[in-house]
Amino acid sequence: MEVRLGSQTFTSFTTRLRLDSETLGVGTELELEDDLAVDDKTGVGRLDGVLRFGRRHGLTMSYYDINREGTRNISREIHVGDSVFPINAAVTTEFEQEIVKAAYRFRFMDKDRGNLAFSAGLHVMTFRTLMRTQNGMTTEQNETTAPLPVIGLQGAYKLGGKWNLNGSVEIFDVQTGDLQGTFSDFIVGVEHQTFDHFAFGFALNRLGLGFEAGDDDFSGRLDIDFDAGLLYVKGRFGQINR
Repeated sequence: MEVRLGSQTFTSFTTRLRLDSETLGVGTELELEDDLAVDDKTGVGRLDGVLRFGRRHGLTMSYYDINREGTRNISREIHVGDSVFPINAAVTTEFEQEIVKAAYRFRFMDKDRGNLAFSAGLHVMTFRTLMRTQNGMTTEQNETTAPLPVIGLQGAYKLGGKWNLNGSVEIFDVQTGDLQGTFSDFIVGVEHQTFDHFAFGFALNRLGLGFEAGDDDFSGRLDIDFDAGLLYVKGRFGQINR
């Protein structure tokens, strides 16, 4: 078993959100960072784990929770869900993105210096949005969960000495009925296996998500892109399977 604890620093966010309504129709499309001054940089803790079954089989998991907010006097009237925010109103926005990942992986290539594995699992993302005027006259909140079935590849290569190169990519694409969406999550990094049961590393992460839906749980569109750096330490427990 491996457990990885890290600090993930997000250097760039782009978040586009549109919340529609049966009564008001199509909502205003907003870029949260520009239109509502929501933070485009932040940092959070991240937990990852791997439970192996022999050399070739394993279960992976990840968890992290991103909270951002901002306040701005809006320069136009905006429609968000069932609410109308008037021009020049001071609007505070809170946006939370909670991520839980779980996947099975099968290592189909296993060599002395490297390995490559296929993965399949769920990337569950919960989004919570709260917008309110500072005078308390107008408030709109929304929560939706997107359980995305993803497939991917994971790999590692020994660079020499105690250094390893690690990477993974996961993708999702669906175009059906009232739901259209794409997703990609790419991570690449280097790791130093300092001791048999301890390592540290640094990785770069790029994630992109875009989906549009028209059901009861979510009606509108959401697009998120971010770039992040991850600094972590890793512990190994039990028998070591290289």
